[in-house]
Formats: sequence, structure tokens, C-alpha cells
Amino acid sequence: MDNRVGVFLGLLLFAALGAALAWWGWTDLRQLQAAARSCAPVISADSSSFWFLGMLCLLGLPALLIVPDRRHGSLFLVVLAVFLALPGLGYVAVRGQVSEGYDMAGFPPLFSLQAFDLNARAACQPV
Repeated sequence: MDNRVGVFLGLLLFAALGAALAWWGWTDLRQLQAAARSCAPVISADSSSFWFLGMLCLLGLPALLIVPDRRHGSLFLVVLAVFLALPGLGYVAVRGQVSEGYDMAGFPPLFSLQAFDLNARAACQPV
């Protein structure tokens, strides 16, 4: 087996793991949103789900073999931007939706990795 083929397969493996982690984070956040829409009395979640979305950036790793060496720095910047943008966008979207019916005192900042519970307000209306 050629070295490039082995490297490509390794990068594909990391890309697949990144996609699996992003899917895991996406499903966690979808469950959080569904619980918020139904006005569940308490929502339990983990802020690492936002960061799992950023693992989608690993899909760019196999491109290292395609782009010229002089462009690897640019590719790294794109991967880094995706890694930071996706969790940030997910955080803003979920926080905006959940803030309407829940006490946000327990909602963690983005740059923390912790479990949290949100309690429904009396004015929470199921959608």
C-alpha cells in the first residue's frame, strides 16, 4: 500500500469520527429544542454538545492531500473558523429559542464544558 493511500485512509477515519461526533451533538441539541418546545418542567443537557458540532471541521482533513503544501496554512484557518463558528452558531440559536420559556440562570457560557438544568417559567407555552 502506498504511503499516500495510508495517510488518506487515516484522514478519512478522523473525518468520519468528526462527522459522528457532530451528529451526536446535533441530536443532543435537537432533543433540547424538542423539550423546550414542549415546555418540559426541567431540561437537562450538556454544553459539550455545542462543541461536538465543531468536530464537523474534521471533514476538511482529507483535503490536506489535495491542496498544495503552500495552501495548508489557509486550509488550517478554514478548519479553525468552522470549528469555532459552528458551536457559536448552535449556541446562539439554542439559547435564543430556550430563553423564551425557561429561567436562563443555569445556562452555561459557551466556553465551559458542564452539564446544566433549566427550569421552566410559569409563562412557558408549548408550541
